[in-house]
Amino acid sequence: MTAQEAPGPRLTTRQVAGDALGLLRASFDGAWPWWFFLFVLETGDAARAVLMAPPAAAAGHPAAAIPPLTIGLTLVAGAIGAVLGGFALRTMIAGHKAPARLDLGLLGYVALTFAAEAIWTLLSLAASPLAERLIAYQGAAPPPPDLLPQALGVLALFGVLAFVFTRLALWPMARLTGAKAIGLVQSWRRMKGAVWPLIAASLVVVMPVTLVGGLILTSVQGPTPGLTLAAAPLIGLMAAVSRALQLAVMAAIWRARIGVKVAVTVTRPPPTSAAD
Repeated sequence: MTAQEAPGPRLTTRQVAGDALGLLRASFDGAWPWWFFLFVLETGDAARAVLMAPPAAAAGHPAAAIPPLTIGLTLVAGAIGAVLGGFALRTMIAGHKAPARLDLGLLGYVALTFAAEAIWTLLSLAASPLAERLIAYQGAAPPPPDLLPQALGVLALFGVLAFVFTRLALWPMARLTGAKAIGLVQSWRRMKGAVWPLIAASLVVVMPVTLVGGLILTSVQGPTPGLTLAAAPLIGLMAAVSRALQLAVMAAIWRARIGVKVAVTVTRPPPTSAAD
């Protein structure tokens, strides 16, 4: 194992969370346009979800199928959000040295991030019937004997998936920053000792804002869509802040494990002659 592949010193949750908040503050001058565009995107997506929400299913009837247009718009919003987040993340990692351009590194980051989110979403959809069965048996008759083992198996699967994604967290950021030496194997090795700090820091820093956004959404949902639509900017703000905090945690992990390494194009001035 080379020095570049060896894991760094063990991190703490407090260290990662503090570094994340510090990076978010320090990079605000350079990253604020991406945060603003992300806020606009999240607000528009919240309004879209209200306007295109299907009618509630009657008791005993299955929920209506999700229209293809809704799926398409959700995918487009997710891709645009990944691009904006990539620009902001690169700024937090490297500060003023980060190139603000749509290059292959950014596209690679978006592809890997989008693939991970798609895998998680598809597995969540596949597990949703099991979750509905669990909810249906709450406070009712004893559940079937196979229900609890299935639920524990699904939880274990998501736990393993979260662990794998965390150990590979440096890989997409390496594409984003142009650190070609950090691949899948190197990310796995360098993230040793940083899995729990990353997860715990995300919970400490991001979860409060996410819960507030969820409470706002729950409080305005109901038979009056206009109220939910009016709250779309506030919901979008909470979603954008949550995304910014999560990206700040990822930037803190990168800087702790790799440092500030971003490939930039430097234009050198022409050499001057002795006569000049």
